[in-house]
Amino acid sequence: MLDIAVFGFPAILPQAANVNYQISTDTVWLYAIAVDPLGPFKVGISQKPTIRVRELQTGNHLKLQVFCMMPLWDRAEACHFEASFHKIHSNKRIEGEWFSLSLIEVVSTFGAICGLYLKELRERA
Repeated sequence: MLDIAVFGFPAILPQAANVNYQISTDTVWLYAIAVDPLGPFKVGISQKPTIRVRELQTGNHLKLQVFCMMPLWDRAEACHFEASFHKIHSNKRIEGEWFSLSLIEVVSTFGAICGLYLKELRERA
């Protein structure tokens, strides 16, 4: 089993953006769930990605897991970044929020989104 890659983890994000940010129960996460690192991946948002994966598991005979997730300020921002991810990879959409992507492609996009997010945080500070 792979460790979850967490982008913008609180030990890194606030220092990089020079802001005070803490993970709380209200934090909304952009997540990527799959059976395998080769995909396909479901990319969405949730306050509780680990519970979300259990909800999705009931409809899937293969073991799903969260491969990466990124904390965001609030639901509006999470929706913005989720939509950005979906738009970037619209040509790889299988159905709904499922994409024919590998973990490398997902991590690369999450990294780019995290970079944009850091830029926005710096502009706010």
